[in-house]
Amino acid sequence: MKTKILLVALVASLLAACGGGGGEGEVNSLGNATVQQATFPIDTAIKSLVTNGYATSVTLSGKIGEFAVSGSGTSSSAAATATQFEGQPAFDILDNVTLNATFNGTSDVMSSVSHQFFSHAYAPLGQLDDDGTYYVVTSFSGWPTAAKVGDSGVLSATTVYSDASKSSVTGKQTLKYVIEADGANTAILVLSTVQTDTANNLVEKSDLRYRVGVDGTASFVSAHGFVPDPTADIDLTYLAISSSAPVPGPTP
Repeated sequence: MKTKILLVALVASLLAACGGGGGEGEVNSLGNATVQQATFPIDTAIKSLVTNGYATSVTLSGKIGEFAVSGSGTSSSAAATATQFEGQPAFDILDNVTLNATFNGTSDVMSSVSHQFFSHAYAPLGQLDDDGTYYVVTSFSGWPTAAKVGDSGVLSATTVYSDASKSSVTGKQTLKYVIEADGANTAILVLSTVQTDTANNLVEKSDLRYRVGVDGTASFVSAHGFVPDPTADIDLTYLAISSSAPVPGPTP
């Protein structure tokens, strides 16, 4: 889960449209009606993404130093293909982001390509970026199966290498999640990634937001990335403005 040129993590980037259901009422010990809190199967949403892929149009905003950045483009994730990662069977997902950006009076095309690797149980295994940076997940607590608003926790830890030879460690990543309130049958899943170097200095951080439904479908809301730099900090956000057809939850 690495933020690339566009400074947004591209794993699970983007689950596709939400749906609804709802919790049923119940009665507490005093005989008063209460509302059962809705639960959200994040594991089902991730499985849908890995299996089916997505495509979305996006808008870009933010700053590089004191200069505003704006633009638009596309983000896509191909459906999973079979491969091997670190000696085990895996799914390979090709993520691609292309943006036409304007910065300090000039226009340019920014692009990012990466491969995300998941186990056949849909656990994240690692990533390979187009610059050769290689990531290996060293621990994973599991996608929440019945998350509620207010839930949070650490999902994974990752070692970052300069390339796939793994001869040089350049840092580490930590992935956390939070479930925020949204509608009656939806919530916002926030996936937060922090990457540090070997001296524990911040390299980059990102927050991705998805609107998830009680049925396990979801849609991308926004992604925000920040990279500190001695010359000019980079602080960018992109928002989905359209998505592919909804990616449904897997058939039980």
